[in-house]
Amino acid sequence: MNSEQDKTTKKRCTQCKKKLGVIEYKCKCEKLFCISHLQPQDHACAFDYKAEADKILIKHLNTEPKASSFERI
Repeated sequence: MNSEQDKTTKKRCTQCKKKLGVIEYKCKCEKLFCISHLQPQDHACAFDYKAEADKILIKHLNTEPKASSFERI
């Protein structure tokens, strides 16, 4: 009977505990939110967006440039 209850329980917003419908919004902090609390400033997100952006920038800067596809004259 416990497994049947798990299937029927609705997922709820972490901030306001409102039931989530068909659409679930998952933040980068791995929590579920309603559309009202999805923005990081609305739910005091603990995810470090600046560090993530720095990692992506360093990854792109450290890659070798591709050779030009145009033939030089």
